Amino acid sequence: MLTPGEAAALDDDSPKESPKEPAEEPPEESPGGSSQELPAEPSEVRVAPGWPGEIRLDPPRDVPPTRRGPLRAAAALLAVLLAAGAVAVWRSGVLAPPCADPLTVRVVAHPEIAPALREVAERYTLAENRVRDRCVRVQVVDGTEPGKADAWVPESSIWLGRARAAGLAEVPPMAPQIAVTPVVLAVPQRVAAELRRAGGEPGWRLLRDGRAGKVALSRRVLDPARHATGAIAMLALDQTGEAGGKLVGDLRRGTPATPTALLAGLTGPGRPLLVTTEQAVVAHNRAHPERPAAALLPAEGTLTLDHPFAVLARDPLRREAIAAFEPALRGKPARDALQQAGFRPPDGRFAEGYAARHGLSAEPPALLRFPTQAQLDRAIKAWTDVSGS
Repeated sequence: MLTPGEAAALDDDSPKESPKEPAEEPPEESPGGSSQELPAEPSEVRVAPGWPGEIRLDPPRDVPPTRRGPLRAAAALLAVLLAAGAVAVWRSGVLAPPCADPLTVRVVAHPEIAPALREVAERYTLAENRVRDRCVRVQVVDGTEPGKADAWVPESSIWLGRARAAGLAEVPPMAPQIAVTPVVLAVPQRVAAELRRAGGEPGWRLLRDGRAGKVALSRRVLDPARHATGAIAMLALDQTGEAGGKLVGDLRRGTPATPTALLAGLTGPGRPLLVTTEQAVVAHNRAHPERPAAALLPAEGTLTLDHPFAVLARDPLRREAIAAFEPALRGKPARDALQQAGFRPPDGRFAEGYAARHGLSAEPPALLRFPTQAQLDRAIKAWTDVSGS
């Protein structure tokens, strides 16, 4: 039972003073007399919106003492990760400055392959690839002579040696291949059917004889001094038989002036037999599906137009820019663009599906011997001067 005094204490609602805490003692003074400050409370790390992240230090808010150590470690780790991420993004080009001073390099390419290379170059330029902090812009122009180019893509490596012999010392004796296409004998498909019935074998003999049984052929070859297909035809005739003066004289009569004029014969009357490339036949059939042609790979073997990528630039920065572009010509987008245009990759193998759609062999063709410079010169001379054969 409560005493009267205890009951009165329970009924009293007035506020009570809490026991007074002892006053804080002043900080101890160092031996030199100045007060020694205690270590500051660990700060809480916050990341401001935006990128790169701005680190702001705010006072802690009711952080239990037992959690301050892990938070300090997490803050340090976050700062390191943000710094590393910013560097990686900068190097990747996402935060790179705009292309205020681009470097334009010029590639002169043979007209047959230039459109496909131009597609690759445009994609490369849009990606804003850089050399020494300058964006590289690749310009591809049609041409058969190097001119003032940073890189040259002739139709065949046989022209590299002739260019050097003509005094172009900047042209390398050899260069990596971009794409290949074999030199073939082309006839309208209706003529190909006639040759099969006559038992004619596709080969250089057709070009030499001009007929298969009773099927007479109208032979057409481009000038070997200006077109690699003509030079390879002369080389093939020399390697598989003999390119005598009478044969050369027969071939020279009615020589088309341009590849376009040569291929026009496939849509006309008669039985034309042309020396051209597999790629040209693919392009012809795409443009003239109603009058398709057949590409006949010579049984004795042939040579390919290998389209070397010859770097000509002398300035170190321009050479570096061209060298940086060259790997783009070997990537899958480039291979797809070149195959779509009718070119094989450097190993000579077509994709099976593509080859089947165009009536071609997926396997690389049998090859003749690659000519020496002396053999090439002799083949061209045999054309220009029949008595020199």
